[in-house]
Amino acid sequence: MFWSIIVAMFTGIVRTVKKVKNVKKEGSSLFLNIEKPTSFKIKSGNSILTSGACLTVVKVSADSYITEIMKATLDKTSFGILLPDWVNLEPSIKAGEPIDGHFVLGHVDTVGKIEKIERDNRTMSVAITHPKENSRLIIPRGSIAVDGVSLSVADCEPGRFLVNLVDFTIGGTIFRYAKEGNAVNIEYDMLGKYLIKNYG
Repeated sequence: MFWSIIVAMFTGIVRTVKKVKNVKKEGSSLFLNIEKPTSFKIKSGNSILTSGACLTVVKVSADSYITEIMKATLDKTSFGILLPDWVNLEPSIKAGEPIDGHFVLGHVDTVGKIEKIERDNRTMSVAITHPKENSRLIIPRGSIAVDGVSLSVADCEPGRFLVNLVDFTIGGTIFRYAKEGNAVNIEYDMLGKYLIKNYG
């Protein structure tokens, strides 16, 4: 498909969770050294969705790889608030691969905050606050990416939305470490943003 040639695209289906081994600051950028997933074929220049942000691989070693977070990304994402110990990872999709989640670009729109978490033995309900002016970008049962995870909106109101996670999603993402008060990266549904821009 033509779009796959132009820009990296993702689905919001996290493939693995890996540890941030160390962080190095150079100038206004941060370089994350991340444990390399054995299932990924990584080379320099690849784009990897990293807890919701599309980051470029700059160096690969035997057991890890380095990616750069420039100042513009730090200013727009939760990485500028608190660097994580663990990150959600998804490689960019290739033409012809199934889209099990929804179209995700890895361009974080805003940082939200986990307001409340309710758990039972197999599911988790998470209430997240975000800027009220962006509320029209969210609809009930619509799609949203939170820390790079494609989720369905269970409910929403101005400045707040609710998502429900099943055990499989909790165990396979950094939501297993989620705490109330944590900052999260939010990317609103791309199709919804285009509709609002053109039909307002």
